[in-house]
Amino acid sequence: MSKKRTRANPDEVSMLEGPLDYRYDRVPHASDAGIELAWESKLEKHATGRLWDASKYRLHSAGVDAKTKRVTLKLGTTSYKEYVGTHTSSRPAGERETLLRDGDAAGSKNTHLSCSLGIESVLRTADGGIVLLRRSDQVAVQPGKFNGPAGHPEPSDASGTDAAAAKAVIFHSALKETHEETGVPLGSMSPPRLIGGMIDAEGKPILLFLTETSLTAAEVASTYASAGAASDAWESSGLHVVSATPSVAVECRESDTAGGTDGLRVGEPSVVDAGVRGDVGGEKAATAKTRDENRRVASNAESEATLTSGFNPSLTRQYWARSETFSSVTRAAVDCVYMLEATSGDVEDATRLTSRAHVWENALDAAMDHDLDAVAGVIERLNLSHLGMGGF
Repeated sequence: MSKKRTRANPDEVSMLEGPLDYRYDRVPHASDAGIELAWESKLEKHATGRLWDASKYRLHSAGVDAKTKRVTLKLGTTSYKEYVGTHTSSRPAGERETLLRDGDAAGSKNTHLSCSLGIESVLRTADGGIVLLRRSDQVAVQPGKFNGPAGHPEPSDASGTDAAAAKAVIFHSALKETHEETGVPLGSMSPPRLIGGMIDAEGKPILLFLTETSLTAAEVASTYASAGAASDAWESSGLHVVSATPSVAVECRESDTAGGTDGLRVGEPSVVDAGVRGDVGGEKAATAKTRDENRRVASNAESEATLTSGFNPSLTRQYWARSETFSSVTRAAVDCVYMLEATSGDVEDATRLTSRAHVWENALDAAMDHDLDAVAGVIERLNLSHLGMGGF
């Protein structure tokens, strides 16, 4: 399984390669009869009438210009059926491994894969919440997990095949999917901001967006509960809102797997060797003890404030700790939000967030985990500058 990869904070997308190009489509493979078998298996397993084939954008490759920070996408077309038949467990593992091996021999392991482009949004409410959905048992991928509004940009929604049309559809899809899954009116949402991208454990590329709504958490919940307000509400079994302020009870995560985070470090005490170095060791122990006590008090206060605001404190901590309760895509989105907050150019907002070490620690952890050395360097320099150590 491939480890997920993310890119943080690209502000713009420019399809510099021009219109959709058949050269970026999936290359057929001799075993393609297996795609149809996998699709039939998926339809049989999810006999709800809510699974259908449709055209999708295929991401051939992507790049970020180091100077302009603009993102270039090379796009072709594919289908949902091809995605199911080349990426998911509906196709036997041995056959998928053959696709990867033969593709690699042809120049890219993705040559025979669908690589259908997905999206997921981080939706912030007017009163400082983040909207999450619990995936229902009727969905084909990761049922039962929490995630943000998600889906696929549809080529059929584009006004043409040129670059501008594709870009418009991709960005609008972040709003469209949010509206269809939560009922939040399109007019109440800000233009989406591209904050990152990832490749999940199955090799599917996903763009991550951040958008805001003028509705409060309670208003979003009410809209979601309204009969018929959300045309795709069947995809979720419930709507939940967590605090958009990173939890002080989260230090950093322990480790990362191909599917994402597999551990929490919520309120764990620091390990200090308290007698080996005499007074110095004892002083360090006392400092650590004070820090842990301050963290405990802050955590209790935070829980009380979160409950008062209507946000679930336990789910908030799990969200910011990237618990496996959440989909791997959502955990990657949290990584991007940490990095975005830690490198924010907004002085007031940056002061509010980066004055707490746990935000910096988690942002740096995320950058290093995804091999984003340049982002890690920026975070470290900003942290030192904030501490008055900019000369070091």
